Amino acid sequence: MGSKKKKFADILLRAMQSVPADRFDYLAFRKELRNPAYESREDKYQQAFAAVAKNGATMHDALQMARSSADALQEEARKFREVLGKQREEKVRIPQARAEQVAQEIRKKNAEIQRLKSEVEELQVQLSQDQDAAEEAADTIRSTATDFQSALTLMMNQVQEDIEHIKKHLSD
Repeated sequence: MGSKKKKFADILLRAMQSVPADRFDYLAFRKELRNPAYESREDKYQQAFAAVAKNGATMHDALQMARSSADALQEEARKFREVLGKQREEKVRIPQARAEQVAQEIRKKNAEIQRLKSEVEELQVQLSQDQDAAEEAADTIRSTATDFQSALTLMMNQVQEDIEHIKKHLSD
């Protein structure tokens, strides 16, 4: 018998032992029934009864004690179901409820992650567009600066040339 089964059997046996045995000891009767001497006999119940009956016990006493023992077992079964229900609540339902809350929180966080990923993608597109626009503007500005510098150099060279010609050809 496994350790839990033995523990339960011991609890149930103590419950049966708690039933007062005035004229008939039901547990002694059960033990007597397992006596190998009665194994093949058809009258083993009568023999076992005769071996444990006290003070003029009757079949009615035996039935009453057997029923009282069954009642004690039923009471233990009721207590067990009550404890089992509490254990289910504490060990199964409450953790299941917590697990559902965690799962719901995970679903919420995953939805938030998806929303944030979408925002990041939109921002990356915007970033790329802004970088392209900035690069294009920088190219335009460089080109404008180069064109201005070219025009300035050309004009400065012409003015410088004119200054040289004026000095040379128009003297005071």
